[in-house]
Amino acid sequence: MTDTKKITDTASIPALIEAAEARASCKLGMAAARKRFAIILDKADAEALRIKPRLILEVEARKGTVDLSYIWEGGIAYSISDEPGEPDRQALTVAHARRSPVFAALDLLRQDLERHAERAEEVAEEAFTGVDENVTLNGSDYDWDADEAVSTYCGDDNVPVIASVMAADILRPRLAKAQAAHLAELAENA
Repeated sequence: MTDTKKITDTASIPALIEAAEARASCKLGMAAARKRFAIILDKADAEALRIKPRLILEVEARKGTVDLSYIWEGGIAYSISDEPGEPDRQALTVAHARRSPVFAALDLLRQDLERHAERAEEVAEEAFTGVDENVTLNGSDYDWDADEAVSTYCGDDNVPVIASVMAADILRPRLAKAQAAHLAELAENA
């Protein structure tokens, strides 16, 4: 059984993808053309990755591209494309995806989730810095809702939903720890 801890950072993604790959299945949409594949993840793996269990991998041999579509746990659809520039690489990418659609889909998913997790780490740091400055300048405390801190200090328009949710997950324990230290310092100085 997969560790049900949900992803919050780049370090956890490869292990979760590897576990998901062992239990994933593939259904061919257009068997003759081997163009569209439905990758079905185990429910626990999908929950740990914070996505819906069905991924769609589309292989476009004429274009030399491989596209992956998936749905984030909140219902928002995302997609990522592998579009090599050189014709030789295009042919290899297409052949690889047709031969091993589960691996190709999960590799693209890993790349996309790692990109979002890296952005989430930046956003969490930016939000914490904003809260910290607020505490220093206004004498307030760290008792913030993590989602509100991300929204206030990073703006909803600049951050994809995946990165925003991950950032709040990263920020939550950090704010709690800072608040505990802040309260301990206040008690010590009283």
